[in-house]
Order: sequence, then C-alpha cells, then structure tokens
Amino acid sequence: MSSAIRPYAALSDDARAIVFATLHAAAPERWPTAAAAAHELGGPAFEGGETAFTLWDGARLRGTLAVVVREVPVKGEAFITAVTVSEADPGAFRPLLDAALARLAPFPDPVVVALGASPRPHLAALAEDAGFHLHEDALRMALRGPDPAPPGPELRFTPLAAGDPEVFRAVANAAFATSPNGATLTDAEVADLRSGASAPDLVGTWHIGATPVGFHILALDDGEGVIDTIGLVPEQQGRGLGRQLLGGAVATLRGHGADRVTLSVMSSNTPAVRLYTRHGFVREAVTARWYRRLLR
Repeated sequence: MSSAIRPYAALSDDARAIVFATLHAAAPERWPTAAAAAHELGGPAFEGGETAFTLWDGARLRGTLAVVVREVPVKGEAFITAVTVSEADPGAFRPLLDAALARLAPFPDPVVVALGASPRPHLAALAEDAGFHLHEDALRMALRGPDPAPPGPELRFTPLAAGDPEVFRAVANAAFATSPNGATLTDAEVADLRSGASAPDLVGTWHIGATPVGFHILALDDGEGVIDTIGLVPEQQGRGLGRQLLGGAVATLRGHGADRVTLSVMSSNTPAVRLYTRHGFVREAVTARWYRRLLR
C-alpha cells in the first residue's frame, strides 16, 4: 500500500489519537495531553491543522512534521517542528519535509527554514542529509540557587485578563522582533492565552508607571512552575529590568505553590542564558536541536 500525506485538519478522531500517542512517546513534556496536542496542531500556528502533516501507510502512522509559515512575510523565516520519524523508518522524513517545503513555494523571496527536532542522532542525520546545519539548542534550565529578588516598587504587573490584549501583543512581539525563532503572537493566540491561563497573574504585562516594558507567560504543571516566556521591549533592555522580571516570575510561581521552577531558552541567546545562570538556574537538558537552511 502506498503512503499518503494527510494534514491534521483532515484526520478522524481515531487518527488524531494515534498522532498524539506518537508525539507524546517522543516528547512527553512537549506534548503532555491529547487536548493540548489537538489545540496546538489544530490552532492558528499551523493554519487550523492544514500545515501539520502526517504520513500514513493505511492505518499505520509513519511520521509527523509541522511547519509555521506565517512568519515568512514578517521575518523571512519558517519553522518546522513536531518531527517524529522513527530510526527504523528514515524514509518517512523526506515526504513530510517535501510537504512542508511545498507550502513555502508561493513566497518569492529566500526563506530561512528552522527545523527543530528531538536530540536524537538519526534525526540529526536526516536533517543534515536534507541540507540543514545545526544552529542552536533549546535548553531546559532549573532553578537550583536562591530565588531571585522580587521586582522593585516601580514595576507594576497587569494581568492579561484585566488589561488591553493589544498592549500585551504589542509588547510581546516587540520583545522578540529581532530574535531568531521568535514568533509573533496573533490576536487569536492572545485570546487563547487570556482564556486559558489557570490564574490571572500567570500571563500579563509589566509596567513602569503607565509605560509597558515587558511581559511574562507562566504555567503550572503538577507542582512545577514553568516560565514559558519573559521578555522586555528593546528600549528597556540592558537596564537590569530582566533580573526583576525574572524575580517577579519566580515569586508568582512560588505564590501558587511551585516547589520547582524551570524555563526554556535557546543556547544562542547568550544574554538570557547568562542572566538565568547568574540568578541560580542551571542547565538541565537539551530538549531540542534546531537546524537551519536557506531555501532558494
């Protein structure tokens, strides 16, 4: 039986359950629940599931691969993720990659394609054979030292649920406008963050007076506090506010009972890695390896 590419949007519930089981087995922290996987793969980042690809032989799933194309007109970058191809079936990779690259064909200008995959040797070999080169690692860091000091009185936090969502989106997008692998937030994603936070203080913006200067997105997972993202707008960087936002994020998570605090950061983001290390975080694991290739 010949193999067939099917977008996630076209899959039955039973097929989606198989996809989740495969993703969860490959990266349980990245894909913790079926609901979370369905929400992400079927969400706006992957065009409602149209750019999340699956490869099947009949009812047997051979692999998955998803591509984010919305950053191409903005930053000239596309991002490939959710790569699950077994070591026993390396031939599944190229059809999935070709399906993703076909979505970039309409764009006339060169595109930098970033491909993120689990740190497994066979995936590294497949990426390199396809013309990608290793660019950076996604690191998980854990707080092992004393908690950073909380922010000073000049900083004020406004939960997204109580603030202006457009202000939050503008601050978040400005903070990562020039960062590699920094995706812009859409209105739909901000709405999801606003409705999906388990507590109001886990998502919002930081202000000095009336001026928004930064933001954070936090999460709680079975007693573990996760700093998903913190960021400062460019004009506020280099003034020591990053340490204060880090302290505010940790204090917020501790206030919700977190006995462990972790975060993720790209290895190429040396200022952030240096900040986190200076304030008690240590490298715990490489959770993904990111490769890059210039298309056209």
